[in-house]
Amino acid sequence: MSKDKNSINDFMSKLPQPEVMAFSPDVEEKVRAEFISCTADHIEEIESLVMNQAAGGLAAQLADIRRVLHVIKGDAGFVGLGAVSRLCHELETFLGCENPAGEAGDVLLSAKDYVQRVLAFLSGGVIPAPLTAAEVQPATESAPRRLRILVAEDEAVCRSLISALIKPFGDFEVVEDGKVAWETFKRAHADSKPYDLIFMDIKMPNMDGQEALREIRQWETQHGIALGKGVKIIMTTMFKDPQNVLGAFNSGCEHYLTKPVDGKRLHAALRELGLADCRQDVANA
Repeated sequence: MSKDKNSINDFMSKLPQPEVMAFSPDVEEKVRAEFISCTADHIEEIESLVMNQAAGGLAAQLADIRRVLHVIKGDAGFVGLGAVSRLCHELETFLGCENPAGEAGDVLLSAKDYVQRVLAFLSGGVIPAPLTAAEVQPATESAPRRLRILVAEDEAVCRSLISALIKPFGDFEVVEDGKVAWETFKRAHADSKPYDLIFMDIKMPNMDGQEALREIRQWETQHGIALGKGVKIIMTTMFKDPQNVLGAFNSGCEHYLTKPVDGKRLHAALRELGLADCRQDVANA
């Protein structure tokens, strides 16, 4: 959806106050601390890019700024800060529009100030009530449509479970290791039938999911596919340690689901990515 400065400013005016923000209850203290530290570094990087523009002006910095926003979006979504994640998503979309550079500086600095206030509040050690259902509702919705989906999973039970859950959403193909997933992704592009979504297990034979993820994002960059415009990738794994989670987001995944995957969390992930809406019901999957 097209964005302009006014629509972004209107979106930011409706964001919840930092004083009502909270991490998800199941996020460990060390993960909270790492998120605050890393995100503080990221927003300082954005401020530096805006304030110290190269010869090409802010337009020359947009790719780097979108890259940083993408990382913050993924990390914030993982720790339960839906408002911050949605803000970064809106900014990514805005910066992907035609000629946004002339309006972007003030918008980015305003967003930076908001995130800084959220971090300052969360650093105070006070854990307020979690966000309401209305606050975590995704900012954009897409009409139901059939997706092209690739499932990369080496465990038979998990393959069967994910396949059953995604059946209402589209047509899918299943592979059992990361190397085959990488090759299948490229073949789909060669056939002009690219995937909309990939479920990628982290631990697989021949090539693990993290490496396959990096290969896919590198291929997209080499072929002129801008950050945020390529295939959506959801990592699925038994692991929930910060190194795996934050590493996956830094490599370019959009979402992270721990096993066993259930329909409610999968549906919520698809809605956040704009690939489903509330009219698509997984209850009977």
